[in-house]
Amino acid sequence: MAYVGGMAASACYLLAAGCDRIVLDPMALVGSVGVVMSIPPKRPDAPMEIVSSQSPDKRPDHTTEPGKAVLQNTVDTLAQVFIDTVAEYRGLSAAHVAASKGALFVGQKAVAYGLADGLGTLESVIADLASR
Repeated sequence: MAYVGGMAASACYLLAAGCDRIVLDPMALVGSVGVVMSIPPKRPDAPMEIVSSQSPDKRPDHTTEPGKAVLQNTVDTLAQVFIDTVAEYRGLSAAHVAASKGALFVGQKAVAYGLADGLGTLESVIADLASR
């Protein structure tokens, strides 16, 4: 059982989704199902890299359209795995999970969307687990 008292977003939500039950504080935030890739800017003093001709996708250049397309494909593939996993864990369709568009849901809205099972307190979760 997972209890969310503050926020379980992105990878943290994926961990909670793997539990049999998710209980939220009414003001808890959950969701943010999606993938973000951050690419730091190149430093002027960074060494120049030359990538072998047969492996251009080893170090795609995000400043070019072909390089950006390679990175976008990687992010989209990771996101689909994330979506499919949440869908499987939560008993939802992948289309339903994807329709959330990476949004965060608060309390009862998360329950209504299927991302959690109910509202409660940490004390109520502990009492529930102790009674089993």
